[in-house]
Amino acid sequence: MPTLLDDALARHRAGQLDEAAEAYRRLLYAAPDRADVLHLLGNVEYQRNDAAVAIRLIERAIALEPRIAVYRISLGNVYRRGGDLTSAAARYREALELSPDSLLAAASLAGALHGLGDVAGAADAWRAALRIDPRHAEAWTGLGDLALELGQPRDAARCYRQVAIIDPESAPAWLKLGVASVRQGDAPAGLAAFERALALNPAFAAAHYNIGVVSAERLEFEAAEAALRRALAIAPDYVDAHVNLSAVLQKTGRASEARRHREAAYRRVCLFVRRSPVARRSVLILFDAGTGNINLSHLFSPVHNTVIDWFIEYAPAGQTLPPHDLVFNGMGDPDMTGPAAAPAERYVAECGKPVLNLPSRVARTARDQLPALLDGIEGLCVPKVRRVEPGDPWPTDLACPLLLRPIATHGGSGLQRAADAEELARIGSDRAGTVFVSEFHDFRSADGCWRKYRVIFVGGRPYPYHLAISPHWLVHYATADMPAHPWKLDEERRFLEAPEQVLGEQGMRALEAVGARLDLAYAGIDFSLLPDGRILVFEANPVMLVHPEDPAGVLAHKNACIARILDAFEALLEQTVAAGR
Repeated sequence: MPTLLDDALARHRAGQLDEAAEAYRRLLYAAPDRADVLHLLGNVEYQRNDAAVAIRLIERAIALEPRIAVYRISLGNVYRRGGDLTSAAARYREALELSPDSLLAAASLAGALHGLGDVAGAADAWRAALRIDPRHAEAWTGLGDLALELGQPRDAARCYRQVAIIDPESAPAWLKLGVASVRQGDAPAGLAAFERALALNPAFAAAHYNIGVVSAERLEFEAAEAALRRALAIAPDYVDAHVNLSAVLQKTGRASEARRHREAAYRRVCLFVRRSPVARRSVLILFDAGTGNINLSHLFSPVHNTVIDWFIEYAPAGQTLPPHDLVFNGMGDPDMTGPAAAPAERYVAECGKPVLNLPSRVARTARDQLPALLDGIEGLCVPKVRRVEPGDPWPTDLACPLLLRPIATHGGSGLQRAADAEELARIGSDRAGTVFVSEFHDFRSADGCWRKYRVIFVGGRPYPYHLAISPHWLVHYATADMPAHPWKLDEERRFLEAPEQVLGEQGMRALEAVGARLDLAYAGIDFSLLPDGRILVFEANPVMLVHPEDPAGVLAHKNACIARILDAFEALLEQTVAAGR
């Protein structure tokens, strides 16, 4: 015949918390010192969100039976839900000492320590769980998550692969393995893992989303669009999918639809936080919702920085921001900033924090403003640039050949060269939008090739980044086919190792002067060398991507100079925060 305790437990398991609590109290009325019932009633109060009563009841149970580990785990759970991770970790640690074979105690301790930012302690706790059960999938997952947060995707992939071996039907395990593979630079392995996750769960929106992101990075825009649309069909409020689909649509010429997806994303969420458990600082980054932002994928170390992305034009009045140590303006193209410009200016004027890449300084790097900014620097040739609106006549103070570049474009998109007045007239008859017009200078080298150098400025100091050598005047690294020509790579390597020997003393002085004039924490310059040794400036602004190369690839020689740039930027952040304290 069921006892009163049996009835209470049945009601507890059925979620009838009020009835279960009443039954437990009746038992305690008859036997006030029953530790097991005190513990059970404490769990009911925990489930009913009465933390104070739960703590009092479970502490009484522990006082009566101090050797029972599960009581301390339950008490830790109450503290953890209340945000007191320090007390929670202490209770879990006590439970593990009482019961060294308790997987629940080890896993709970790992979670609490992770939340406290004690990465080493969390890893030790997960390893303790694996000593108890080497096939404990949660522990392998926890170690993988820690490794990924610490920027160790290879170790993360090893852990997630163990999870997939233990539970090959786990779609989340394959998803995590895919993410770690992509972070290592192995996109094909990542895509294969995402597809495996979808084979297990075709409605897994995150797997569709990640296929879309990787496809877009590989410039496979049709596949990217299809995958992102599938993710949104499953999860219509998937903010990141809206954001990435917007970028794909923008790149494929569908600006109005791209705008709708941006609106759908940022009106729902305009603040995104990427936390590091071992961060040295927290950085607030100001972004606009368009395509004029700096690509910061590699600039801010995900290990050393907690990064807060804020799309400020969508910020509600009085929005509360997470604590942060400094502000970085991520809007790099003043011609594309749009509605974010005014709120960004107001915020940096009032925030009271150190601000890097002030919007007012970035504004001076617009193509038609740059010649005035760099005027008078010895050893520099900065072509005149005029901004021409639709319907305006072509400028008469510029001599052909001329370059005509649509406003708010990069990478040579839409760029045309008019050799003479006749060709200029023909182009003008088809022109619809605003363009920048500048004089074209012949910068072909003696060997018939065209060279474009890129230097990155960190705190005004120049660092060589790459050299592209092309048979065409419109030079881009991606189209110059550098890897196919060892002599080109050798020449690039010489530039990266000793830029002063390539540019000469005058050229290096000119670059240093450019860095000082820009007065930005991060920027770059694309240029060539004229036969007389002067530097011919193409553009100088913050919208210059820096990214590591595959360590085993043909461009691995670039990684040493890239590391110097990233290390210099990290040091600049450290100095800025220290100076602002």
